[in-house]
Order: sequence, then C-alpha cells, then structure tokens
Amino acid sequence: MKTNISRLMLVVLFVMPAFANASAFSGKIQTIRINTGTSAARVSILVGAHGSPCATSQWFAYENASVDQGGLLTPAFIDAANNGRTVFIQGTGTCDTFAVEKIDYVDFK
Repeated sequence: MKTNISRLMLVVLFVMPAFANASAFSGKIQTIRINTGTSAARVSILVGAHGSPCATSQWFAYENASVDQGGLLTPAFIDAANNGRTVFIQGTGTCDTFAVEKIDYVDFK
C-alpha cells in the first residue's frame, strides 16, 4: 500500500508541472486567422489576454486545420465567432514555434 501511494505521488509530481502554466479562456472569439502558407494549415484564435505563458499571449492556435481534430474544431470555431457564441478554451501550457499556446480542449456553449 505504501509503495502504491509513493508511486501515485510521483505521477502527480510529474503531471502537475505540465498543466501548471496552462491558461484558460471563457468568452467570445475576437478574430480567427487561417494560415494556409504553412506546411499544415494553421488556425490562430484571438481571444485577448488570458494568462498564457507564451509570448503571443492573446492567441491560441492549432495546426492541421482541415484534418482530424482540426477538421472538427475549425468549422465549430467559425460558427461560434459568426454567431457570437461563448467558448471555453483550455490551453496546454506549451508554446508552439510561433510563441502561441496550443489548445488542449474546447467547450462550445
């Protein structure tokens, strides 16, 4: 039992730093930018200041905008922006090569 608790505490210590700097935003999208000139189509979402650990702290972004998860997120973000819907975006705390925080998950309200 004591060994299991020790292992659990080690897992928690390793996982916590990954999310410690992640930011979150709840509100309306200001701008959606789609860059097709990059190797994988990229979407950047301007939401305003949200405590991001990244240099470009008012944005969230993801790549592969037309496939997999990006293929689901892109039309949903466009719909939310066009209709003034509130979104909740949870960041990963990881900055991409453009100094923008990556997206972990999104709730569309």
